[in-house]
Amino acid sequence: MSNILIINDENKLDKIAEGLKESKLNDKIFVISSEINVNSISEGIDVILTINDNDYGKIVGLICKMGWKNFKFQSADIEDDKGNTLKILLCLNERAYSSFNDFSVFTRKVTVNTFIEYFKSKSVSENVLSDLKSFMTSIGIYSNNLGYSYVLDAFILAFNDRNRLNKITSSLYPVIGELRGKSGKCVERDIRSVIELSCNSGKFYTAANSIGGNFEQNEKPSNGEFIAFLVDVFSTKKY
Repeated sequence: MSNILIINDENKLDKIAEGLKESKLNDKIFVISSEINVNSISEGIDVILTINDNDYGKIVGLICKMGWKNFKFQSADIEDDKGNTLKILLCLNERAYSSFNDFSVFTRKVTVNTFIEYFKSKSVSENVLSDLKSFMTSIGIYSNNLGYSYVLDAFILAFNDRNRLNKITSSLYPVIGELRGKSGKCVERDIRSVIELSCNSGKFYTAANSIGGNFEQNEKPSNGEFIAFLVDVFSTKKY
């Protein structure tokens, strides 16, 4: 889980660096915009984001005050609601860039909303994701299966906003598709394929019902039912 410092005014960089001089850094979740009093910053930052992609020098000065030992710059093109392209510059510390490597968001232009969803996806703890991955293995869905990553993406998105479960065609498949560089139809098809693979093997029913499921043998849950089951179980510690 990464803490993000968002800067939308280049003149704030010097003020933020000044405000950090007396700060004690820790690992709490923290998102800040330039409207917040920079002198109140006291949380550890893992990612610095600015819309000024020429501010390398100032950002280096800022991260030196935060005591980062290793960091990486990454640029990205983000499309706003009016179709304009924003040049984003990110600086990630070692902890952040080791975990920000699963989507191709940084290598192509995406919408602002998709970019935000990418960062929100980091709010699901590694323990929860580890348990989910273990469950998927137990029901015969492996990382080399088409649809495996899409199931994880769908879980993360729905974990953060359960309303997505009521409109997966419009609020899950397209978002995952943009994150992964695929079409929404491709995402839907590949999720359905791994569900059928698991059900046809018979592994799904035994494993799912052992952690609170109520599926009849040979009953194949829809994509929505499958994702809702995962969110219900793994977000409430029922397993």
